[in-house]
Amino acid sequence: EAAGLYPDYLVNNAGFGLNGHFTDHEAVRIGQLIELNMGTLTGLIRRYLPDMLARARGGILNIASVGGLFPGPYTAAYYASKAYVVSLTEALAYENAGRGVRISAALPGPVATRFHEKMGATNGIYLQLQTVPRAETVARVTYSGFRGRRTLITPGIMTTFNAIAVRFIPHFLLVPFIGWFLKQRY
Repeated sequence: EAAGLYPDYLVNNAGFGLNGHFTDHEAVRIGQLIELNMGTLTGLIRRYLPDMLARARGGILNIASVGGLFPGPYTAAYYASKAYVVSLTEALAYENAGRGVRISAALPGPVATRFHEKMGATNGIYLQLQTVPRAETVARVTYSGFRGRRTLITPGIMTTFNAIAVRFIPHFLLVPFIGWFLKQRY
């Protein structure tokens, strides 16, 4: 600020997940997930959005997850945190429409990174039943959607299909199916 420099774009891509039964995770670890996935993201948006709006330019891209569209048994805190990101993004995009700042969220499915390994979810059937795209591919599609001013960006055919399908599957069927899909097979 002292040098007259301001960010035009903010990409909120930090986050981590927890896999397994909710009660098996330490409360402090769940708190860390909530703080990073939701608190830090919110704080950064609050810090930089007013300046972007004052200049009537820029953009915010939040990395959420297609899991933010439905409950995720065995990844409950992670999916809930991504639901927050989706909801916040949609609300802020609406509030600030026409003010020169684009606000979007990417909702990828699984991506070929070490994310699933780090959260202990390498044996989930969801990783075996679909093609897992490379990070570069997801980034390219996400960037294109962001430039095209889409609020919610679902990179990939399967992810787009899942995002549409969850709107039509009755909730009482959806949650058990997602639980089966996410449960680790040992």
